[in-house]
Amino acid sequence: MKHIFIVNMASGREKGQEVVDIINKTAISLNIDYIIQQTSTRKEATDIALQYQENDDVCLYAVGGDGTVFEVLNGLRDKLMMAILPKGSGNDFYRCIGKVKDLKTMITEVINGHNLTIDIALCNGQKFINELSLGMDAKINYDAGKLIHQKAWNKHVAYIMAIIKNLIRLKAYYYEISFDDQKLCGEYYICAVFNGRYYGNGIPACLDADLKDGYLDLCLVPKAPIIKLIPFIIQYLKGKHLNNPHFKHYRITEVNIKAREKVIYQTDGETDYSDNLNITIKKGGLKLQVPPNNKLEA
Repeated sequence: MKHIFIVNMASGREKGQEVVDIINKTAISLNIDYIIQQTSTRKEATDIALQYQENDDVCLYAVGGDGTVFEVLNGLRDKLMMAILPKGSGNDFYRCIGKVKDLKTMITEVINGHNLTIDIALCNGQKFINELSLGMDAKINYDAGKLIHQKAWNKHVAYIMAIIKNLIRLKAYYYEISFDDQKLCGEYYICAVFNGRYYGNGIPACLDADLKDGYLDLCLVPKAPIIKLIPFIIQYLKGKHLNNPHFKHYRITEVNIKAREKVIYQTDGETDYSDNLNITIKKGGLKLQVPPNNKLEA
């Protein structure tokens, strides 16, 4: 098997060349057949992944953050295997797999691990692995990303500042949400669809999510008085919100979300705008190489 390391040279705090050097030294010590592909522009990782065909005996490693994982996933042929080496600012999806360690250790553990078949999701035909959110959540993610990458702020401080900014300018968005035999209409502060469990730099928003059950988790927070919302937000940031009456949770296989106008949304940290999203589960849609001791099998 050939190991293809797709490295986002601009991801995380370590210099890209330092990451490349560690991969080279580790791969040589493990005596594996490997290639390092470096990326520096948006969607370049997708283009690299598309070069490999379904009958190729390869494993493609996304070396970067959630955005790099998203790009590699969207270029990955259905029968190919993928692995994740988290080197980003948030690494939210990797929290479902295990703890971030030094790069040499993670490479060694993944290569000595095994593959699992897990679910992924599709939004208007585009794949995502972790979660999708609209409105305020997406705006917080966008604002925090700007602070991290443009001003080199600490990621924790950046997300706190982004949350405060959006609470000050609090806005609920009107959606028509259709799933199964239900249709919900109203204004929502939070509208998110989870395959994974964490987002926003580690917020444990959906700890009941299972990446192998064939379902997505729709999480909603309807518009409410700010005096009631602030205690909920505190619970939400700690993952203690599941029994809060303001939190609505549904297990779904497909959902259609319509907005009155184009709103900001993000999939695995990548931002876009739309007024109509169709989201479906793709059960068993990904072969993921994981370390021997991982949370997915715990």
